Amino acid sequence: MADTALERLIAAIQAHYTLPNPPPLLLSSFGQKNKELLAELKAEFGSLMAAVRAAGEDRIRVVDATSGREAVAPAAIAATLQQQIQTDTAIQRQAANFFDCLPEAVKLAFCVRTDAGEHVAIDTVRPFRFTRVAAPDLIRPTQRIIAEEYRRPGLTLRTASVQDREILWRNFVAWTDAAGIDPNTFRQGETTTALARLLAAQPAEIIPRLIIPADIAQILLKHS
Repeated sequence: MADTALERLIAAIQAHYTLPNPPPLLLSSFGQKNKELLAELKAEFGSLMAAVRAAGEDRIRVVDATSGREAVAPAAIAATLQQQIQTDTAIQRQAANFFDCLPEAVKLAFCVRTDAGEHVAIDTVRPFRFTRVAAPDLIRPTQRIIAEEYRRPGLTLRTASVQDREILWRNFVAWTDAAGIDPNTFRQGETTTALARLLAAQPAEIIPRLIIPADIAQILLKHS
């Protein structure tokens, strides 16, 4: 029975990689399409990973050993896939680091919870703050709405994974592109515009009540 189960394991893994542009086959998702086979393998070998090892590296190899994301592939394509996974992982970490470097308020704006009918608006000048508003037309001239399609409400940044933060970074970049905002606007560093300096000089409790006409805001934005 063991040999038959191992052959079916190998066949299932090979079948996965015959699909168009298949993602790495995660051991954690193997049972979704192979429930009975998974039960057989666990009964015989104790775990799916043990069954993979029993099949032999000449037939199946682990291409990602990251805890929680263990992935396998046929030996013939394992080296190429492993290199691609390592490249993708490096890109994910870089994107996650980019997101981590955003001001705290900007990061929170992309994952804060809202009540029904509420929108999240973020200041595009320093000091960066987000607010919840009942209607888009209530925002200040220096604010922009972050559409829900770009947000991950309820995500806890403290425990967010690299993959979560990569998605947030990509959402942030997509939002700035859709809103016509330079992503560098939110870089950490010195205040760069007259409007930013004006707002930075105001007490925190004044900012929500401060009204700056749009034409004046545009003039101040152009002066460093």
